[in-house]
Amino acid sequence: SDRDPAVRRGAAIVLPQLAVRGDRHAVDEVTTCIEVVDPDLRSLASRLAALEAIGPLANRGDDRVIAAVASCLEDPSDTVRSKAQTVLGVVADKDDRRAVAAVRARILHGDPRVRQAAVRAMRCVAKRGSQGAISAIAACCEDPDCRVRIAAVEVIARVAWHGDRQALFAATACLVDGEGLVRDAAVEAVDRLSETCDAEAMTALTQLRHSSPWVRESMIAAIRRVEKRGDPHVQDVLSTLLKNRSSCQKIRAPGSVDNLAET
Repeated sequence: SDRDPAVRRGAAIVLPQLAVRGDRHAVDEVTTCIEVVDPDLRSLASRLAALEAIGPLANRGDDRVIAAVASCLEDPSDTVRSKAQTVLGVVADKDDRRAVAAVRARILHGDPRVRQAAVRAMRCVAKRGSQGAISAIAACCEDPDCRVRIAAVEVIARVAWHGDRQALFAATACLVDGEGLVRDAAVEAVDRLSETCDAEAMTALTQLRHSSPWVRESMIAAIRRVEKRGDPHVQDVLSTLLKNRSSCQKIRAPGSVDNLAET
């Protein structure tokens, strides 16, 4: 409770070495460091130290601890938001209703940085294959901010089981996204989520249409990951896409962001 951030940081570092897991006084002291909102008392170092300390100190499922750590998803520091994602997976069991609810609430936050952090935190708190989590992440694949869409496409491929239809179609839809990094993530997600020679996935992929040559490049890349070699229908689709490539041969650098208007 000392007003000096350096003192609180030092206490947060030392407490896990002195106290046993579940020590109520130690847990409360560290949680208080996480909860501090007074800008005169806050410091990046003390918040990070407290987040680091609370994992080995708190028992899983502690309501106050979960709420305090989840609140850090709204922190102005990228480092704190990232640390909070990991710590949530330590202080809460998978599919803990309070942790999942706290994360889902922040998926609706007005700040895209918070929504991005919440999407990534969902991977830490949701059980693999959770349909509620998959639905929430799938909705984020349509977020107006490309950073949130990238996170959603990457996370949905890790929360959903191989072959999950909802996740697969959400990722497939992102192959026609206007941003290159979203499409790159979608190619990887489709590859991860689709079954070998997945007929349903291939049908969805071959029905995609877009005028941008860069979008068609992403579609071709995804089809080649999923296709059954020698399938004449797939070869026809690929041939059409290749013929429709723009005469411009400029190569987009891997991972670049482009936001080309449809022509």
